[in-house]
Amino acid sequence: MTTFTDLRGRFEPPLPDWRAAYPGEPAHGYVVRLGAINEVGSIAVLLNSHGLNGRDIQPAECLEFALSFPIAGKDHLIHATPVVTPTSVVIMGQEVRRQHWQIGRRRFCPACLSENPHHRVWWDMPAYARCPYHDLDVLDRDASGRPVPWWSASFTHTPSGADLLRYGVPRRAEPRPSLEAYILARMGIASPLPVPPLDGLRTLGEALDLVELVGRVSLGVTLRTRPVVGVTKGFDLPAVMRAGYGVLARGEAALDALLNDLANARAASAAGGRSARFGWLGSVLREEQGSHVELLASSMRRVAVSRGDFSPATCDAWYAGEAGWLPVPTLAKELGLTEERLRRISEALGIHERQFGAARERYRAFSPEQADLVRGTLASSLDRDGAADALGVSRETLDALMAAGIITHFMRIGSGSDRDRFRPEDLAAFAARLLRGSETVAEVPDGHLRLADLKRTSKTNPARSVEAILKGYAVARGKTGPTLGDLLVPDPRRSRRDDMQAARAALRALPGLGRYQASTILGCRVETVDGLIDEGHLRMCAGKRGWRRIDEASLEAFHRKWAPAHVYADAVGAARSGHEAGTMLERLGVETLRVAQKDGTVTHMVDRASAWSALALSCDPDDPAGGGVLAFQAALLRALGRRGTFKLVGRSRGLTLSSASGDLTIRIEVQPEREAVEVVLTRGGRPPREVSIQAAVGGRLHWREVAGRLEVADIVSASELSAPRAWPDLVARTVASTEMLRATFPQIRGGTAFGTVKAARPASPVTDRSERPTT
Repeated sequence: MTTFTDLRGRFEPPLPDWRAAYPGEPAHGYVVRLGAINEVGSIAVLLNSHGLNGRDIQPAECLEFALSFPIAGKDHLIHATPVVTPTSVVIMGQEVRRQHWQIGRRRFCPACLSENPHHRVWWDMPAYARCPYHDLDVLDRDASGRPVPWWSASFTHTPSGADLLRYGVPRRAEPRPSLEAYILARMGIASPLPVPPLDGLRTLGEALDLVELVGRVSLGVTLRTRPVVGVTKGFDLPAVMRAGYGVLARGEAALDALLNDLANARAASAAGGRSARFGWLGSVLREEQGSHVELLASSMRRVAVSRGDFSPATCDAWYAGEAGWLPVPTLAKELGLTEERLRRISEALGIHERQFGAARERYRAFSPEQADLVRGTLASSLDRDGAADALGVSRETLDALMAAGIITHFMRIGSGSDRDRFRPEDLAAFAARLLRGSETVAEVPDGHLRLADLKRTSKTNPARSVEAILKGYAVARGKTGPTLGDLLVPDPRRSRRDDMQAARAALRALPGLGRYQASTILGCRVETVDGLIDEGHLRMCAGKRGWRRIDEASLEAFHRKWAPAHVYADAVGAARSGHEAGTMLERLGVETLRVAQKDGTVTHMVDRASAWSALALSCDPDDPAGGGVLAFQAALLRALGRRGTFKLVGRSRGLTLSSASGDLTIRIEVQPEREAVEVVLTRGGRPPREVSIQAAVGGRLHWREVAGRLEVADIVSASELSAPRAWPDLVARTVASTEMLRATFPQIRGGTAFGTVKAARPASPVTDRSERPTT
């Protein structure tokens, strides 16, 4: 150790006056007090003059300098002076990490200085933020906001003359319970302050690390990212340390409760159910070392076990059934179920979230309450016969409801047709939904019957009646009793023909035009009409039962202004593609209307006036005044669209139209060279021998086979094709031809589709199953 003497060579102590060191006073603080006693102007000059670091004060150098004086209490001075290494600092026998200590700033309690003006070593710890004796913050600046430097040789005033002392603050006999008081207790300055989670840690530094981690968790329970002390808003060091100590001072139970809140917040944000996810805390523990990591990990394990979130790390607790949990194998054996079946039941009850693949094999357990719920559900569950009795219906009716997806099983146990199980409360809720608002009646009204009396046959199905009530298509007329089987539903066996005719008459009486009628008149797809309606270009009529009916005046006004892009395809040299023609017209500056369709495609409608101007046309290609095939087709479509018996479905070879149900398809080809219009039935025709009224049509129909399909053609003479003024009569005769084909070949539902020529096939001999070759 170096011994410093008077600079004048008199072999005396470096300064003429000195005092004894106080308990808890470090050497760097004692040197500042020596400067104040000897009225030294700058501690930096004093240290520099003796060959020491006066710019960055060093506790070890200050200790050597202070021990050169014949002072009392050298043991106190040595004990209180920090021993600094690159990674740790030992202060009064307590080891802390390097970041837990600093002397870059000179910190002080103004009330403590007023009682005895000397430096205390614990002030150098940033975690020591508030004096527990005076309830004042530990400061590093004076009243004017200027920092107090170490080179200032005074504990009463700053270099600018500002007062550092604060008088009149009462002093506690015992420090207020706090982290600062705990630090003093660990250093032996204050009486012991028991904090069980911290007392078992090896060093004070680990205790401070634990307090900081717990404080960050406490203040940032809902944060998804790791908060940084001094950077994240609201996470300044004093607030973090106060929050962490407040939790740890209440014991391990409070720490477990905090970690449980963290797991709840993480599970809620990630929709993770009961899983114990601790977010950034787990990664921090993997980065740090020390006994505080073990303590936190132990608490996290307790929380995970208490939540039933088992993993390979806690499989021993899972097998042992800690905290009252019943693992899947134990409960499955008790209930006589397979483990897989028990997992599915727990998912149906909402006890565990549904998982797939290997995740289904994860450790699952049941709390006593959850196990009782599973036992009670199994005991009260009903099979199909029991469910039918509970609803007051037959087993056949219940099967029909299940086949239609109206009722579903809650779980399945065993195998075979009786494996379905139902919960009584689910059945009661279903019955209450259907019976809600139904009044009890004494007699069954005409046209109705009890649901229990409606049998499932080839023509009647109880599920259809129930589905109609659930969807609002039908209304129950009451009930004769308390069960679902007593519900009165419309009798489906009454005359349906009258109902169908009335429905068709009501449809014909609706105002406006249908969507397919509008698409036929415009010569476009029905999806385009839907897009025009959605975008507000076509006005709707006030119809009944939700039918989409289009105002005729609105359609006519739109048709006069806009035309499908394919009308101008020949004029711009494009293929008969509306999209290609629309794109080319846009490039020519023609105003177009882009109509978005539900399948993501776009259709172009073209402004007629803009097209005239850009293409130098005298009239539109579909204007009867101009003549031509396209104009005649437009006139024919307007007539067919208003009649509504056929709808436009294509224009590849002339006009392709389909009946409302799609059973009949016709193609109309305009043949100017033959002066004829050919109306061909391409789908729905039958051979001549099956047509009973062939003689009535005067032999005007022609049968032919095209690509394996039977076609029936009617040739309409069209000598007036070149005279647009005579088109109304030709259009009327063409429409009459389509109606004649529709009447001659009525639509037949079911069976093999007509119009297909089938080759004769020899009957295969009946053989026993054992005689058939193995495949």
